[in-house]
Amino acid sequence: MGLDSASETLNFDGKGVSLTGIGSFDLDLKVTDLSYFTGLQLIVSGNSMEDNCTLQVIDKDNVLGFGSNVVLKQFAVNWMLQTDKQDQGLFNVDYPAKILPGIYIRVKFNSSQNNSVTLKVNFFLHKILA
Repeated sequence: MGLDSASETLNFDGKGVSLTGIGSFDLDLKVTDLSYFTGLQLIVSGNSMEDNCTLQVIDKDNVLGFGSNVVLKQFAVNWMLQTDKQDQGLFNVDYPAKILPGIYIRVKFNSSQNNSVTLKVNFFLHKILA
């Protein structure tokens, strides 16, 4: 089943999340409805040259019964960040990832310094209606 499947009705359900932290931290979005994830826009302020992000899908609350904080999928590992602009651009997955309700999409910010960093993420989600 893809995004163009005649058997599914989809509704764009994008979500924006923002978090400011010092050092390394995680920004989590809990998916509340059965959805496809197709990518995100990443905006970062205050980062250093060696800072990077890892994008994961995790079962933070043991929804699937395999334990809490189990990493189900990694889409990007140590994705290098630019320091000359805040908008890091779009990260699009080549295929839609179906995310079950109660599962989280996580952006792990890995800091090389101990400075205050603001991370803003626009998640591209498509709610499956039928």
